[in-house]
Amino acid sequence: MPAPLRVVHKTDPRQDIQDDVGAFISAFQPIGARVLIVMYERGKTKGGEMARTAGGIYVPETASGTLREDKYQGRVGLVMALGPIAFAEDDSHHWGDVIPRIGDWVMVNIGNTSAFDLPNDRRARYVEDVHVEAIVSPDGFDIVW
Repeated sequence: MPAPLRVVHKTDPRQDIQDDVGAFISAFQPIGARVLIVMYERGKTKGGEMARTAGGIYVPETASGTLREDKYQGRVGLVMALGPIAFAEDDSHHWGDVIPRIGDWVMVNIGNTSAFDLPNDRRARYVEDVHVEAIVSPDGFDIVW
């Protein structure tokens, strides 16, 4: 299994996603227990710069398409909206104290999601609350692949 490639971020990826799609998110209100996430892409940079590792090695997108695969196969996304009953307690669902909120990085299995594209070349996904697998730390969201 390949190891995840960690790239250096000149800007905050959370803010980049907000800048790219924040104006459009209100048009996509999840229903029921669905969660709307926008996928993290390791190589996504502002101004067309090439991604770089911490050691300064440039990672050109055209070399293997590896970074671009995050858009389609990446497992981490930023929670942008919650359905009205997402993470609600009931007889069969007990969430405890750890509940994803808007602005959290979460991990999902993309096979349990419904994907669509947003402006600015961003990929969004709807996922049922029960299929959100983890809240990922801001220090580790970019090492999951």
